[in-house]
Amino acid sequence: QILSGQNTLSPLVGQPGGYTLLIENLQNGCTATAQTAVTEDITPPDADAGSAATLHCNQPSTSLAGSSTTPGSMNYSWTTPDGNFITATNIQTPEVDAPGTYTLLVTNPANGCSNTDSVIVAALPPPAFEPEVLQPNCHRLKGTVNFGAITGGMSPYLYSSNGGQTFSGQSTVQQLQAGSYDLVVQDVNGCTAETTVIVNTPFIPEVKLEDFVLIELGESVLLDPVLNMPDDDVASWIWTPADGLSCADCPRPEAKPLKPAQYTLTVVDSNGCEAKATIRILVDRKRFLYAPNIFSPNDDGINDMFTLYAKGVTDIQRLQVFDRWGAEVFMVEHLQPNDELHGWNGTFRGHDLNPAVFVWQAVVEFEDGAVEVFSGDITLVR
Repeated sequence: QILSGQNTLSPLVGQPGGYTLLIENLQNGCTATAQTAVTEDITPPDADAGSAATLHCNQPSTSLAGSSTTPGSMNYSWTTPDGNFITATNIQTPEVDAPGTYTLLVTNPANGCSNTDSVIVAALPPPAFEPEVLQPNCHRLKGTVNFGAITGGMSPYLYSSNGGQTFSGQSTVQQLQAGSYDLVVQDVNGCTAETTVIVNTPFIPEVKLEDFVLIELGESVLLDPVLNMPDDDVASWIWTPADGLSCADCPRPEAKPLKPAQYTLTVVDSNGCEAKATIRILVDRKRFLYAPNIFSPNDDGINDMFTLYAKGVTDIQRLQVFDRWGAEVFMVEHLQPNDELHGWNGTFRGHDLNPAVFVWQAVVEFEDGAVEVFSGDITLVR
């Protein structure tokens, strides 16, 4: 197929095949012919962008390895939409320093045909880790460090707890004394990650109470322990025995025993470690009851009532007042101590009695269950 220039010495043809040239002498009409063959060469060259590569901390750049098995001298050209070249791109082995897809264009200058191939360069993130520290306590006096799961880098990994002086394949380090430890993880490429952890001194809870305290019967005392940690760090408070205490599971109960007692406090922290302390409470069982020996029921608001004052008393079962001839002029049952409102106002059957000396008698029940009889005299003045 002759595309153009059929009547010229250099026609343009579009298909392979045999072509004949006819030459005619215009003066004598003689002719001559010649044949030629046109062959077709449209085979593209082979293109090989090489093997995938990986960048890491100790290999921040890499050389691409482009090649072609097509005979002859080829032209090479590299492009990338997302990587980066640090050398020329019209060579077989350019240098790159960023991850991405790199495409090689191979052109055969003999026929102008070309071919492409691509290679992926990846970037390996550096190793990273978050260690866990098992701190010492009363159950274990030395610490343990677990390097935890490693992200990034490339396994296998090596581990160091002394800043990289020595490495091993063990990711758990035990029997650590209190102190600071520089942890290092190293991957197969020699890339490292570092952090520092602290192993604390073993915390042993302590609690202290007074050796003893003396109270009078009917009094109470606040049990106030001293600890070497905040109250919020205590998981449980256990006071034993619970008798006589306002609470048995609180930090500072009120104690009101009716007889000498010994209380033990056990505190337990969040690690299950315990501390104990004991306090003795001595109870003075002396009966305290006070009766005035004079009162003036004249409605002046001062000393107008006769009653009994006491501590450690649960009930005044009966309070009686008699005149000098033994006649009862006042009686009340189940009177509370220190209750002036329900005491004697110096009257009998609604009438004021004249000044005189009267005798009183009381049956008193104490908090320890004892019942005793008390008596005395009271002078009424106006």
